[in-house]
Formats: sequence, C-alpha cells, structure tokens
Amino acid sequence: MVNIKLNNVSKIFKKGKTEFKALSNINLEIPDNSFFGILGASGAGKTTTMRIIAGLEAPTMGEVLFDKTVVSKDDRTIIDPEERDIGMVFQNWALYPHMNNYENIAFPLKVKKWNQNEITKRVYELADILGIREVLAKRPGEISGGQQQRVAVARALAKNPKFLLLDEPFSNLDANARDDARALVKKVKNELGITTIIVSHDPADIFALAEKVAVISRGNLVQLGTPKDLYDYPSNERVAGTLGDINIVDFDLKEKNGYYDLIFENFIITGIKLNDYNDSKITLGIRPEDLIIEKSTEIDSNIETKYEGNTQKIGVFEADTVNYNQGSFSVVLNISGTKIKGISREPIFYGDKVNVYINKSKIKLFEYASKDAIKLNEEIERN
Repeated sequence: MVNIKLNNVSKIFKKGKTEFKALSNINLEIPDNSFFGILGASGAGKTTTMRIIAGLEAPTMGEVLFDKTVVSKDDRTIIDPEERDIGMVFQNWALYPHMNNYENIAFPLKVKKWNQNEITKRVYELADILGIREVLAKRPGEISGGQQQRVAVARALAKNPKFLLLDEPFSNLDANARDDARALVKKVKNELGITTIIVSHDPADIFALAEKVAVISRGNLVQLGTPKDLYDYPSNERVAGTLGDINIVDFDLKEKNGYYDLIFENFIITGIKLNDYNDSKITLGIRPEDLIIEKSTEIDSNIETKYEGNTQKIGVFEADTVNYNQGSFSVVLNISGTKIKGISREPIFYGDKVNVYINKSKIKLFEYASKDAIKLNEEIERN
C-alpha cells in the first residue's frame, strides 16, 4: 500500500498564448489504506488532480510523493504511470469490446508476463470476490452495466496494485445498480486493505464511501474533512452547495435584546446570537431535511417539543410544487419569487396550507458579501 502526498501542486495548461490554471497550490496527504474522496463540480479540477496522482499529467509546479519517493515534480515525470502500480476504473470502464471478460481482466497480467496458471488463478479469484464468474466467457456488450463495472474493477485489481483510483465510476449506472456498486467497492477495499481514491461530482458517492474528503473548487482546495463535518460545517456557500441540496437565502438582520432576528418577507427566524458581525444582511443556508413541513391544522404553535434539536415554528405558507422521493415529499414554497424547499413525511399537494418549522441547530450562516461561513467560538450559538 502507499501514502500519497501532494506538495504545493499547481497545473497550468497552455494553448498558444492562452494559459489556464487548472490547479493552484494543492496540498494533500492521503494516508495508507484509507478511502479518500475528491469532490467537485464539473471543471473544478478534481480530474486533473487524479491524473497528476496517476502520472497521466505532471504538475507544472510542486511535487507528488508516494511514501517518501518523489514521482513527479516541477513539470517532470520522474516515475512513469505504468511503474506507479496503480489500478484505475474510469467513468466509461474502458473495457475492450472484442475481448471476453476473462481476457479483459487478464490483459494487464499478460502485459506483465505472468504465466498462464498464475493468470487463471488470479482472474478466478477476483471473479469469485466480485460475483462475475458466470460472465467470464461473455463479452462486455453481452452483460449488464453493473456486471461491466465489476469486470472493470476486477481488471484494475488484477495486478495487486498499491492503490486504486476510481474516476466517476458509477455515473453510467442506474440508481439501484449504483447502490450495489458502492457496496461492492467498499467490500473489496476492506477485504484487500488497499488505499483507494474516488473522484466524483456526486456527494452520494462520497458519503457512501470516503472516510475523508477534499473539496476542490475552481482549482483550489477549499475544504478538507470528514463527509459529516463538510456537510454540517461548510467553509463557504459554494462548498455547502457542492455537498448537497441546500436553500440559500439572503436575510435582513434586526437586533433584539442582544440577539438577532433573521427576516425575509414573512419568513422570520428569531433568537440568533452573532458576535462581531456588522452587516445589516446575512446569508442563510438550510438543507431541505432541516426545514420540516406539515399540513396546516389547528395545532399548538409550541412545536419545539415535537422534534429533536432547537426547532422553531416559522409560520403558515402555501405549497407551490411537490415531488415524491423515497418515502418523503419535497415541498417547495414560493416566497416573493424565492423558492425554498422543505420535507414532509405526509402527502402534500399544490396549494395546501402548510406549517413550516426550522431546525435552528442546523442552520448555516455566511457573510453577505464574501459568502464565507461565519464561525464563532462554538460555530453559531443558537438560542
């Protein structure tokens, strides 16, 4: 296995007189035997980072180390990709259509000149682990997408690599197959004890698999942490959106007895403690699951005891659009042209009057101008 380190890695692509800085001073350490995620939107720089680790690109500046060995530095490739002992699974799986699945898995072993008995033993060993023995005689075009993905993983693992790189590996699978594929990759990683890196734009991949995550945006490493820490405490508004669905709304501030009310039309959150914040506006982020929707009935407004956390009733609104998703209803409120999404556990229909409650312990506050997270002594003191 291998410990991977990037020191001040930058990458500049040139086309004629035009330069594009794809990465800027990336510093990362990926521990031996870890499952590490690199998350970012399309064009953020995550695939460039992966290609530099793999040796398919050299950093324009900075260095990459495997354990304590420098493998590339300052526009030079010191150790070629084929000598870095990497297993890679690409978005399109890159299986050879003219070969059967046995031959696809065996191909890297033939290149390394393993003898036939060793090749057969290794192919069948991986086929048993991945549950694809029955499709070895077929070609990739004759099996399902999920089975193709397993063949691609088997081929990547065939030569006992030091680490495994997964580049958007589940994008071509349907929802059910993606869940199975994630579980499979986790199982293989745990059984083989191999350092694994997954590169994805989909936070679901990251939350399901990664122990630690680097979020890359516009070529910069903007946050590093566990999936839970990043989800609950994003460093800025952009990271908050990258990690999952979130309502972002600008609020006016009104001080009241040392605390603040956050006001957006008739959507008012009370009793927020802010230290050393001097703007009259603030940006709030709240994830849909922390905005609770119920049909409006004659119920007591003191709703705080109904839910865990510091829950506050916001008021009564009208449902604008409703979508069903996996046992819950996604309800959109249209407040003066701004759409705010919450979650209901009961059926809600267009035009229904609904009560809205917010879990104040889960709100995220960002500076109105910079959109950076507001961090206080205890993150945010919520009254």
